[in-house]
Parts: sequence; structure tokens; C-alpha cells
Amino acid sequence: MSWYHVSLSPEEVAEGLVQECSSDFSAAFTAANAPRMMAFFQRESQGGGLELFFTPDCGEHAASVLEKWNCSPCDPPPMAGLHLLGGFNEITYYLY
Repeated sequence: MSWYHVSLSPEEVAEGLVQECSSDFSAAFTAANAPRMMAFFQRESQGGGLELFFTPDCGEHAASVLEKWNCSPCDPPPMAGLHLLGGFNEITYYLY
């Protein structure tokens, strides 16, 4: 199963789109009864933007969020530099 990814420019970050995406994720997470393997991460990118990553379970439980944010399938990102934005803290123990 694929992870999902979207990049936000520095301008999009400044406009508050990370918070909007986080709210969308939180609503889907709650509606799906908080699946243990459903999570949402961010990593800084060069130039002040952010990369957002969604675990494979988001494909099942948050497809509308992935579609809204134009996320594309990707390989699992390296855990170094990732910061959890949504989901359970222990998720990082189960991902790899």
C-alpha cells in the first residue's frame, strides 16, 4: 500500500493551508473512529515550504482529504525529520 504526499509552497504555508489540511484530516480521523495506523506528518522542504505525508490507511479512511489536497501516491518517507500532525503518537513504532 502506498503512502500519499503533497508539497506546500512557502506562500501556501503562510496562508494557513497546513492548519486547514490538519482540520480536514482530524475530521476524517474522528469519523473513521481513530484507526491506529492512520496518521498525517509534515517535513520541512527547502525554501520554507512543507511536505505533507499521509499513511496508507488514509486511502481507505480519508480519500476525500487526499483528493481535496491533490495528494499523490509515494513510497514511505524516511522517518528522520518527520513530525506527526495527526494520529496516535505510537504510530512511529509500527510503521517500519
